[in-house]
Amino acid sequence: MNQTQKILYLLSVLTFININIVIAQDDDQFANTTIDSIQVSDGIYMLIAVKNNMQELMAQGKIIEEIIALNPNAELDKIWGNGFLDPEIFLRVLHSVMPN
Repeated sequence: MNQTQKILYLLSVLTFININIVIAQDDDQFANTTIDSIQVSDGIYMLIAVKNNMQELMAQGKIIEEIIALNPNAELDKIWGNGFLDPEIFLRVLHSVMPN
């Protein structure tokens, strides 16, 4: 799998997760349930955490260079940082797909 394919794969996973979170939040059966109580894998928890970190920093008006310098996923990188994407590339990809 080349770098472009890896990024496209990651983007599809993030899109799938985001869509399912929105559906779960809008569905009556989840009305009184938080995302933490849904049985999901550790990978999903990680992706939700990095998405939330990125949203918070972007809401503060941080640009990608500032976000990378802050290393917002340092704790997660200890576990997930040796995957198929370098943590900096992962942040850049995530930033590029997040709404402003």
